[in-house]
Amino acid sequence: MNFARQLLSEGAVKVEVELNADAPIERLFELLDFSAPGNALRERGFLFLEEPEGALGRFRATNPATPDIIYVYDVTDFRWPKTLSFETRFETDEQLSAVVKNRRDYTLTSTGPDTCRVNLVERSWMRQGLSRKTQRMEQAMRTLSVQLHITRLCVHAAIGVEEAEKLFP
Repeated sequence: MNFARQLLSEGAVKVEVELNADAPIERLFELLDFSAPGNALRERGFLFLEEPEGALGRFRATNPATPDIIYVYDVTDFRWPKTLSFETRFETDEQLSAVVKNRRDYTLTSTGPDTCRVNLVERSWMRQGLSRKTQRMEQAMRTLSVQLHITRLCVHAAIGVEEAEKLFP
C-alpha cells in the first residue's frame, strides 16, 4: 500500500524499527520510564513539571532549548521491564510540524545479561489537508526520525548521555 493511501485510510503514519543494544534490559527500560531518575529526557536536561493529583500516567516536560513548548506524555501501557507505550502531544501556541500527535510502543527483549533488543512501533497522526507530496516527505522524515531516536537511545544506554549527545546533537 502506498503511503498516501495508508495516511488517508488509517489516519496515521506507522514506522517500525528494531535494534540490538549493548546494555541490560533494565537500563533501557529506565531510559524510557518517565518516572525514573535515569529517564533519557531527564538525563538530557528536560525539566519535568508537577502534575496535579489524579493525573496518573501523565508527564509534562520542557526542553530548555525550546521552553515555550510543553511535551505531554500519556503512558498507556507499562509492564516493567518489557513494554511501554505512550502518546505524545504538544502544548504550544505555534504549529510545530505536520505531526499533531504520536504514539510509541516499545517492546524490549533480553538477549543476555548485558544486552537486549528494542522494538519500536511509532504511529504519527498528521494535520488535515496536507498535499500528497508533503505527506510523502513527512513519511520519509518520520522514518528517519524514528531510526535516529532508537539509535540514540541504544548509544545512550551503552556508553552514556554525554557520548550520545556528541554523536546526536
